[in-house]
Amino acid sequence: MTTIHTATLEQVLGGRNLTGLVQGIRSGLPTVVPEVFLTPTRNVNGDSVEWFEVEGTRQLARLVHYGSPARARELAGARRRSATMLHSFEKQTIPAPTLVNLADPAGTRRQEMGRQEGSRQTQQFKQLFMNLRIAAVQTALSTGAIHFDDEGHLLKDGGQATISVDFAIPSGNRGNLTGNDSILGGTAAKWSASSSSIVSQVRDLKALALRRTGYPLAYAFYGDHVPGYLAANDSIQTWIESNAPLAQSANQQLLASGELAPGLLGLTWVPMGDAFFIDPAGEAVSIHDEDAIVFTPAPSPDWYELVQGSYPVPRGVAAAGNASELLGSLEEVYGMFSYAAGQLNPPSLEQFAGDTFLPLIKVPAAVFHANVHW
Repeated sequence: MTTIHTATLEQVLGGRNLTGLVQGIRSGLPTVVPEVFLTPTRNVNGDSVEWFEVEGTRQLARLVHYGSPARARELAGARRRSATMLHSFEKQTIPAPTLVNLADPAGTRRQEMGRQEGSRQTQQFKQLFMNLRIAAVQTALSTGAIHFDDEGHLLKDGGQATISVDFAIPSGNRGNLTGNDSILGGTAAKWSASSSSIVSQVRDLKALALRRTGYPLAYAFYGDHVPGYLAANDSIQTWIESNAPLAQSANQQLLASGELAPGLLGLTWVPMGDAFFIDPAGEAVSIHDEDAIVFTPAPSPDWYELVQGSYPVPRGVAAAGNASELLGSLEEVYGMFSYAAGQLNPPSLEQFAGDTFLPLIKVPAAVFHANVHW
C-alpha cells in the first residue's frame, strides 16, 4: 500500500527527536483482493482522470493482390472516458497534554508515554484512509460501482447515494447464468443443483468473454456459498477425477479449508466472504453477496487501474504567513498525504490527512457479475 506523506512533529517541538512516531501499519480491514488490485498504476495531476476504453480486436486483416494499394482500416473499440476521482480530507487534534509529554527534555517515561500516544493517534488516523482504499477497490470489483451518501460515507448500493461512480458493467454481463437476464442465453442452470454442468458453464463463459472483448477470464471472486455448490456438483467431481493431480490437490484444499484452489477450472479463485466495511452506525456491511461470482481478466492496466491524483501539501508544519510564503511551501503530493499545523489557543497540533484516488474498470464488458443461485 502507498505510504502517507507526513510532516514530522520535531519541527513543532523545536527539533526534538521523535523518530518512529509515524510508522507503517497493517490495514484495519481485511485485504481480500490480490495486492495487485491495490497497487497504484499511475499518477495524474489534480482530481480528474482520462483514459481510453479499449477492447481487444477479433477482426482479421484482409487479403489484397500482391503489389496492390493497402486497404484503409479504421480501428474500432477505443473510446475516450473521463471521471472525477474520490477525494477524502480529514483532520484530528493532538491535544496539549500529549505535546507536553512529548516535549519533556529529560527523555523520561513521560516522554515515552507521549510518544506512544502520539503514535497511536497518528496510526489510527492513517488507517482510515487505507481502509477507504481497500473498501472502495473491493466494492468496485464486487458491485461494479462505488456509492457515497451526502456525508461522504461509503454505501454498499446506490439507494441512498448522492455521489456515485458507476463503471457501467453491461446488463448482458450481469445477472443469473440463465433466465430472462441470462449471461449464457438460457443454456445454464443454478449451481446449487448438483446436476448443473458447472464445468460447461465456466467453459462457455470463458468463450463468451473472448468473443465480446478479447480479454480472457482469469479470476473468479466468489461468495461464501459457492464452495459448497462446487463440492456437491457432479460435473466438478468428474473434472477432478479426470484432471489429476492438479484437480485432486484443488479438491483436497476445498475439503480441508472450504476455499477454492487456484487452477480449478483454469481460474484463480478469490474468496470474498471477509470483504466488509464499517458503516457510521458501527455495523459491519458485507460487500460481496453470498451467491455471487465476479469473473475478471488477469490484472492489467489495459482494463483495470488504480489511479492516484495530486493535492498541494505544505512542506514541514504549516504556519500562518503571507500568500507568497504559503505558495512557496507547497508541494504536489500524489495519493495519500498528511501535514500538521500548530495551534496556540489552546496549544495543540492539528494533523490533516487525505487521499485522492480512483479504481478504474476501463473495459466494463470484460467483467462478468454472475448470480449462481436464484
